[in-house]
Amino acid sequence: AARGPRRPLRLVWIVVDSLRADRLAGGGYHRTLTPNLDAFAARSVVFSQARSQSDNTSESFPSFLGSQYPSYFLGVPPEPQLNHTMASVLAGQGYRTGVVTPIRLIPEYALAGFDVAKQDISHRHSFVYGVTSVPVTVSAEELLRQWHSDPFFLLVHYYDPHGAYIPHERFYFGSSSEDAYDSEVAYTDHFLGKLLALLEENGFLDDTIVVIHADHGDSFGEHGNVAHGGSLFDEVVHVPLLLYVPGVAPRRVDEPVGLVDVMPTLLNIMGHPDPGRLQGRSLRALLEGGTLPRRPVFFESNYPGNLLYGVYDEGHKLLWDVKSDAFAMFDVAADPLELTNRVSASAEQRDRLMGILNGFRDAYLHAPLFRGPLRDGD
Repeated sequence: AARGPRRPLRLVWIVVDSLRADRLAGGGYHRTLTPNLDAFAARSVVFSQARSQSDNTSESFPSFLGSQYPSYFLGVPPEPQLNHTMASVLAGQGYRTGVVTPIRLIPEYALAGFDVAKQDISHRHSFVYGVTSVPVTVSAEELLRQWHSDPFFLLVHYYDPHGAYIPHERFYFGSSSEDAYDSEVAYTDHFLGKLLALLEENGFLDDTIVVIHADHGDSFGEHGNVAHGGSLFDEVVHVPLLLYVPGVAPRRVDEPVGLVDVMPTLLNIMGHPDPGRLQGRSLRALLEGGTLPRRPVFFESNYPGNLLYGVYDEGHKLLWDVKSDAFAMFDVAADPLELTNRVSASAEQRDRLMGILNGFRDAYLHAPLFRGPLRDGD
């Protein structure tokens, strides 16, 4: 693929909180909610089978910003361990680095390396955090204008689709909780479209990578759950992932990938050194139309009161509730809504996935797992 202009590639990394994969075009949803994201997807590489490594914001962000599984940060002081974030690497290469987020849910150690941190920019401070897409967009545009001629990494966190949901008059779909969520998604897409238009109109897309994904999704009664945290079903861990790279042709990639793979991919494309200890892998070959060896995708929940692990491989998914030692297994390719638990019907498949999951624990998870509940009472 083309390397683009001579000056270093810049990076805009956009995270939309709680955005389900099925709300974008192609997800089979009955409403059109994201025309701006859909238009940008048409010029990007779309990973249709991306999954988050966690079901909540405070674990997902450190995971993808440092390419580590969430358990890496449990049971040990995290501060000295996350000095290899994307921001730290690029700051060391002379980049301007900034993050715009309306909340303080991202752990401080995950923000290592950011020179500018615009936080708490909501007009109202409560659990709802007010309506935030406007100040997030304005703050992001201000930094882009300041840094127009510089190498930079800007992380932008849109939060409005996170509950509690606030319906917006211009995007009103009804009175149910899911209707209000859809309103938030459409509202966020509207302002995200303004940010993407600024990138287009000011020439940033000639030499700037843009990655867009969610940190997790949300539940609306599926599997008896609402919201997120404490669930690894696909309504929570299956997330949209779009990657726009100057000079790389748009395509759809159906191979399973994880958000933990985003940072190694970006470093590879941008030509920056691997800081080591990354647990994801570069997806550059897939971006450019090639192949990679098959690799399972893992996810976990250390949400207070829970200890859950899961693996997705060859169209099948195994979930393990460690505290109750209960298992569930789904043929996701044939049963995308995960309605039929096949853990008893296919012992061979269950044992294969359990072997992969045990191997993952041994190879990747630094924190001891069986020492009692993790983070209960936090």
